[in-house]
Amino acid sequence: MATPPHSATACDVAHERPDDRVVAIIVTFHPDPVALRRLVDSLLPQVDGLVVADNGSDGVANACLLELPPGFARCLDMGGNRGVADALNRGIEAAFASGASHVMLFDQDSLPAEDMTTQLMSACRRLESQGRRVATVGPRYLDPRSGHVSPFVATKGLWLRRVEAPTPSTPVEADFLITSGSLISRESWAAIGPMAGPMFIDYVDIEWGLRARWKGFASYGVPAARLSHSLGDRRMNFLGLSVPLHSPLRHYYQIRNPLWLYRQPWIALNWKLVDGFRLLLRFAFHAVFVPSRMANIRYMLRGLLDGLAGRQGRLE
Repeated sequence: MATPPHSATACDVAHERPDDRVVAIIVTFHPDPVALRRLVDSLLPQVDGLVVADNGSDGVANACLLELPPGFARCLDMGGNRGVADALNRGIEAAFASGASHVMLFDQDSLPAEDMTTQLMSACRRLESQGRRVATVGPRYLDPRSGHVSPFVATKGLWLRRVEAPTPSTPVEADFLITSGSLISRESWAAIGPMAGPMFIDYVDIEWGLRARWKGFASYGVPAARLSHSLGDRRMNFLGLSVPLHSPLRHYYQIRNPLWLYRQPWIALNWKLVDGFRLLLRFAFHAVFVPSRMANIRYMLRGLLDGLAGRQGRLE
C-alpha cells in the first residue's frame, strides 16, 4: 500500500483558534479496504488525529492505519459488533481524553470534500460568536450513486420541511443532522451527553439531535461543507424518486427505535405525529414494493413488538 502523497501533521491543519484540535472518529464494520483508505487519506490534511472504533473488520481497520504518521491514529477494538452508538461514544471519549477540542464523526463509506473541516469549524465558531448554543454542525451530503443532494430538514407544525439557506455560507438550523460529517465540541458533548447506546443503530443521530434541542442547543447544516455519503445498501427508483434501501435486519431497528423514542420526554408531540406518519408509510412501502417483502415484514413486525415492549440493544 503506497504512502499517501501528503502526510499532514497537526501544524498543517487550519484552525480557528490556537487551541482548536479536531479529531476524526470512524466507526468500522467489515469495511471496504479501498473506501476506508480513501477516507483516511482524505482526513490526513484536515484533522489533528484519528480514532477508529472497530466493530469488526478482520484486521482491515488496523492495516489502513499502519503507514500514518506516528501518534496520529489509534484503533479501538470494540470486541465484536457493539453497534454504532457505543462505538461512537467510545471513540469520542478517547478523542476528548487525548486533548481534542472537537470531534468529527464518520461512517466508513463517507468521503469529505477537502475543505469540509475548515467550513464546519468556521461556521461553528461564527455561530458561537453570535451567542448560539451549538450542538453540532454538519455538511450537505451527496449520494454518489444517484447524485442526490440531501436537504436539511426541520419540522414545522405537522410538516417536515426542507430548510434552504440564502447563501452557501449561511448555516441553517435543522432538527438533527446525520452522524457522518458532524462536528461536535467538547463543551457541547459534556452538556448534552453521549449517544443512546441501547438503540444500537438507526435513529441514533435523531435522538441525540432532539435531546440536544430539548437542552437548549441547536443543530446547524452548513451548505458550503460537502460530503460524499452512500445512504442505504442500494437505491431503488420509485415514482421518479431515488429511494435508499436497507437489509431486512435494518428495518427491525428502523421500526423499533422510533417507538422507544416517542416515549421520551424531550420529543415534541408534533414531531411524534410527523415521524409516526412517516413510519407507517415506511412500513407499507417495504412490505409491498421492496424485494424480500416477507423478510421485511417479519423483521418489521418483530421491531414493532419489541418497540412496544420497550426492548433495546442488539437483536440476537
